[in-house]
Amino acid sequence: MHWSLLPDVHLFGVFSHGESRIILATWIAIGIVVGTFWLVLRKMSDSPSGVQSFVEYVHEELSELGGGLMGPSTATYIPFVASIFFFVFVSNYMGLVPGLVAPTSNLNTPLALALIVFLSFLVLAIAHQGVVGFIKHLAGPIPALAPVMIPIEIISLVARPFSLTLRLFINMTAGHMLVTVLFSLLPISAVIWMGFEAAITCWIQAFVFALLTMIYFGESVTHPEKQHS
Repeated sequence: MHWSLLPDVHLFGVFSHGESRIILATWIAIGIVVGTFWLVLRKMSDSPSGVQSFVEYVHEELSELGGGLMGPSTATYIPFVASIFFFVFVSNYMGLVPGLVAPTSNLNTPLALALIVFLSFLVLAIAHQGVVGFIKHLAGPIPALAPVMIPIEIISLVARPFSLTLRLFINMTAGHMLVTVLFSLLPISAVIWMGFEAAITCWIQAFVFALLTMIYFGESVTHPEKQHS
C-alpha cells in the first residue's frame, strides 16, 4: 500500500479500503476550487496577477471558445463549465502530489461528473427545444429515415456519459500509475520528464472535458432547424 497523507478510515461507517481517501480527496478538491473562487472574488483587482490572472485567463478562453459553440447562451452556462473545468483540473493535479490521490483516477468521480453533464444536457435540450422539438432533432431532417435515425441517435446519446467517463478515468489512471511505476525503475531525470508529460495530460484532460461539455450544451440550446441547416 502506498504512503498517503489521507487516512484510510471507515468514513461514516460505510466507506473503507481506499474509498474514504477518494471521498476526502474529492472534498479537498472542492474546497480548493471554492476557496480559490472566494479569494479571487474577495480581492478583485483591475490589474490581476497570480491566481486571479489565471482564473480570468481560463474564463476568457472558455468564453471565447464557448461563443462559437453555445452562441448567445454562453454567458449563462460558462460558470457551470468553468466550475467543471477547475474541479477536474485540481483533481487531476492532486494525483501528482506525493501522499495524495486524484479523485478522477477513481471511476466513480468521472462517472458522477459525466452524469451531471449528461442530465444537464437533456434538461437544457428539452427546455430550449421542447419534447416534440427534441424528438424531431433525433429523427433527423428526413422524415422517411426517422425509424432508423431515432435508435441511432438514442444509442449515441446513451454512449456520451460512458465516453466522458472512460476518457477521463483511463487517461488519469494510466498517467498517474505510469509515473509511480517509473519512479522506482528509472533515473530521476526520466521520472521528471514523465512527470512533466503527466502534468500536461492533466491540463489537456480538464480542457477536453470542459470542451465536450460546451459541445453538448451547444447542441441543447440550438434549435434543430439551425443544426440541420
